[in-house]
Amino acid sequence: MNSTEKITWILKRLGEPPYEMGLSELAKEMGYGRSGIFKILGVLLSENFVNQDPETRKYSLGPVLFRLGNIYKTEKNLLEIAEPVMRELLEISGESVGLCIREGDNAVLAHQIVSDQPLRFEGKVGTRLAPNRGAQGKLMTAYEPDERIRDVLASTRFDKRTPYTLTEPDELLHEYEKIRSRGYSLSDEESFPGIRAIAAPIKNRHGKVWASIAIAGPTVRLTDERIQELIPEVIQAAWKISEGFGYKE
Repeated sequence: MNSTEKITWILKRLGEPPYEMGLSELAKEMGYGRSGIFKILGVLLSENFVNQDPETRKYSLGPVLFRLGNIYKTEKNLLEIAEPVMRELLEISGESVGLCIREGDNAVLAHQIVSDQPLRFEGKVGTRLAPNRGAQGKLMTAYEPDERIRDVLASTRFDKRTPYTLTEPDELLHEYEKIRSRGYSLSDEESFPGIRAIAAPIKNRHGKVWASIAIAGPTVRLTDERIQELIPEVIQAAWKISEGFGYKE
């Protein structure tokens, strides 16, 4: 096999059970040396075509494939499971609903259902959200391994998008801890003036956070009281999608 054929083989193999494999397993099945396969995986990893679990060191398909329009799945298609839940959350909240997936250190808006209210929030599918602002951007970072979080904070210079954007590493570490302890994330005009949001984590069958769901809307409707009413609804929506991927608490 040439390099292109090896890449194709690896991506197709990771799209079949068990959906994640280690370097030795891939090399053995392919019948090639570990060093050559390691180099190919390194390129695929750097471009987010594959992910690597920091604990098991096993590789799985990456979210960039989802953005390119290919099937991104573990056992079932994400939108197949998520869209009915998103529409239900839209009916309950009256606000736009967004679905994000992880790509590197960012949350990427993969799908959204926009509110029909005249005054509403509408994101752009494919937008990458920084780790320091926005309910989903912060949430996805909060559930990364501690070492990776510290690497991101040490290597990134954050812009202060609004007066409420967090930029200091200590502030962000405290914010991530709050997100993990309460199980949801809030954004109060951190990315856009006049916009608030609530996000909750979506877990796979192994209990790992790999996506999130959020509602976002104007501050005139998302008052403090309304935020408190909707937090359980967003958490419940995330739970339903997680259950669809085999997660059980």
